[in-house]
Amino acid sequence: INIKTLDLSYKGIGSTGLAALLWALGNQTSLRWIDLSRNDGINHELEALLGSWNQRTEINFHCQLSRPLFPDLQYLNLSECGLDVSSCLWWLTALHPWEDREYKDHNEVHKENYYHEKRRDSKLILKLNGNNLGSDGFQNEATIDYQTSPFKKLTEFFGTKSCHYVDEIQFSNCNLNDVDLKLISDCWFTAIPSSPSNKIDPQATIGDAQISHTRVLDLSQNSFTSDGLVYLSDQLSRHVMDHDINCDGNKPLYMTQLSSLLFENLQKLNLGGNRFSDESCGQFASAICRLKRVGCFNQFRELDMSRTNCGVHAAVKLIDECRLTNLNLFGNSLDAGNFAQIAQVLVGGHPILETLDLGGNISSETGVVALLQSFLTPPPPEKEKNALQLLVVVGNKSGPTVESMVGKVQKIHPYLDIARD
Repeated sequence: INIKTLDLSYKGIGSTGLAALLWALGNQTSLRWIDLSRNDGINHELEALLGSWNQRTEINFHCQLSRPLFPDLQYLNLSECGLDVSSCLWWLTALHPWEDREYKDHNEVHKENYYHEKRRDSKLILKLNGNNLGSDGFQNEATIDYQTSPFKKLTEFFGTKSCHYVDEIQFSNCNLNDVDLKLISDCWFTAIPSSPSNKIDPQATIGDAQISHTRVLDLSQNSFTSDGLVYLSDQLSRHVMDHDINCDGNKPLYMTQLSSLLFENLQKLNLGGNRFSDESCGQFASAICRLKRVGCFNQFRELDMSRTNCGVHAAVKLIDECRLTNLNLFGNSLDAGNFAQIAQVLVGGHPILETLDLGGNISSETGVVALLQSFLTPPPPEKEKNALQLLVVVGNKSGPTVESMVGKVQKIHPYLDIARD
């Protein structure tokens, strides 16, 4: 069998049908793309049908289902499958290769499978959107805290090297709340061991650090509030507070040794659809800027803050100081005055930002014209050549004056696409 893609979305597949599918195709190296979304019968009964991957049960050997499952898979969509945390952990364990320590107590008879089962060369995009995984979806939500949240085990798994194969993870619309965001902050973003005083331990070594391998993280459309975002911001910045710059303006030696591990691979974060505030968004932007100033977080370039109540204060900081290439500020009720303020940091274009989405806001035509007019002004000498390729103002007021200004801008910046009504 040489199957590369398998689309089984919304096919009414239950656990028994999925078990048959796994026995038939679970070891296939040709499979690259599988969509099992919207099959809400796929749940924790898998462990009863297939056995636990954590305890190499006899059923796994008799049926010759090896780990990692789908060894060359690059995309797996399990959105809206009625999964709980237990069933997600089953999948994650089945998909990741055996560790050396897991093999040392196994019988000699199984050694011939060692190299086959340990291998996973490809990174995986894993979609878990629309599953009830967070604290916000439980009846006893009021009694759930940091220690009892069902999401805790899942974040702990992602915060270890066991999950190095997951390149992109999507938790959109998973009923996550501030408790869960704190768990994510601690398990994903606390990469450097700290002393009890919450200061970086100068004796910490690279071997002690917990590395996040995730490149893209989608946390959109959940129930996070400003409290959760402030906690995340504190976690982002606490490792550099009072330690980021020493007396001669250089990074301390231990910071230089460890900073490359902090957020080593994270490039894109989606927080869209969570109801924050301008103040909390500003704190988050400040944390990003502070990290980048000390050489951390350099690969982080794409941020979605659409429909988050991100106001002009945070918007200006994100555009001007955070060194992003893609920024989505759609639907944040930014008005004409706000657009005029944003225009001040877009004089002559932007040296790094390639895509800026300001669509779905409430600016009048005057505000849009002021924004576009900033591109007609020559940039200051210290500013590099304009890198902006797409500016989105769809959903704001438009008219003949806007169209006239677009024509003038595109004569100076011919590679700039301006999307408007």
